[in-house]
Parts: sequence; structure tokens; C-alpha cells
Amino acid sequence: METLLYGVEALTEIIEESCKSFAKGVETGGILIGPKDSSGIITDSVSSSAHAERHPYAYSFNEADTRALNLSLRSYQSRGFDFKGVWHLHPRHFTQLSAGDLETCAGILKDEKHYKINNRLVMNIVTLTENMNGLPVFAYVVSLENDEVAVKDVRIKVMPRTLLEDVSENLLQKRIKHSKRCVGKVEEVGKVGTAWVDQRGTIHDQLTGKKSWLAKAQHIFKRNKPARLEPKRFC
Repeated sequence: METLLYGVEALTEIIEESCKSFAKGVETGGILIGPKDSSGIITDSVSSSAHAERHPYAYSFNEADTRALNLSLRSYQSRGFDFKGVWHLHPRHFTQLSAGDLETCAGILKDEKHYKINNRLVMNIVTLTENMNGLPVFAYVVSLENDEVAVKDVRIKVMPRTLLEDVSENLLQKRIKHSKRCVGKVEEVGKVGTAWVDQRGTIHDQLTGKKSWLAKAQHIFKRNKPARLEPKRFC
């Protein structure tokens, strides 16, 4: 089972905001933030503003709340972080994503114009269950497989935020080294005349005329621009 690394500060924000709304009998939520170049690290959480729609069995970030969340998100994006997912409170014992949640997740994953998350959405459900032996936070990774929503249970490991930043930096350096090795291989292929590079830097296969795997990878990285949130409803 995959393990996601969470900053203590992120979970503290999630639990504190959840306790406030749980006492009022309404749902609440917010967004999850992590390093742009790492998919398994959550360093921060931003709770919805007072504008959010909070009800006993539903929570939405509407137009006004979305503007407030995007304002906070921009601050993180300027420092190399970005949107990774959403957390929200459920009534007691409801630890799984609801049918409404899954529908909303599908909408986010299909909306590549605003949510630049490369088919990976982290979802957290906060709720109380009997015989609680750990955190009241249940984590999932949601993706689309053949246009169907796929949900994967994941573990949570908690670390201080400063340590997570060190982990993220080490992962980034490893990716840079791997990228340099890949570029070297492509250059070698080019020398024997099986590939060529156009003026935009796109790699093409000289035999088939199709873009190579690296060109597809480049397309994915181009999509990985800063996210911009849109109003969504969870229940």
C-alpha cells in the first residue's frame, strides 16, 4: 500500500477546522498543498473560508470561497507548491468517499484546463469511528482508468514540515539526474538517424513520423502548470 507523507501542520489545520464544524453539526473542508514536483507529499492544508456552503450532509466551495482559496493557492504556487487534493468532513462512521464525492472527483480529474494534477487526486475524509486507534483522517488516491473512477486506499505518515521539504528536495535532485540520463540516450539515438528534433524541441521518430515517448512526456509536463480551482460540491 502506498504511503503519503503529511506535514504535522497540515493535519493540525485539518483536525482543528473539522472539530469546529463537527461541534456545529455541519461538514467542512479545504484543499491539500504539496511540492509541485512531488506526488506523495502533503505539506499544507488550506481550509475553506467563511463563504463556503456548510450543511449537515454536504460541503461546497462556491464562487466566493473559490476566489479565497485560489488567492491562498497562488501564494503557495509562487514558492514551488501546488494543489494536490481535497479534504472534507463526513458524519460519524462514514469513512469512504460517497457517490457524490466520486462524481465530483471525476469532474476534477477530467478538467485539465483548471486542475493540472496529471490524473492523480488525493482525497481525505475526516470522521469519527468507534475504537479510534489513530488519526480520524482516511486517505485515498483517485484517478481515471478507462474513463472510470478508480480509488486506492493509502497510508498516512506524519512528519514535521521542515523534514518534508528536505525529502522533496532530494526527490527533485534524483529526477533531475534521471532526466539528464534520458536526454543522453535520446541524443545517442539521434546520432544514428532514428529520431529528429523540430524547431520546438519535439522529438519525432524518423521511421514512423510519430512523436516519441519523450515527446509524450513533454506534453504531460507542459500540462503540469499551476492549478486554478473551480466551485465544487462534496457530500
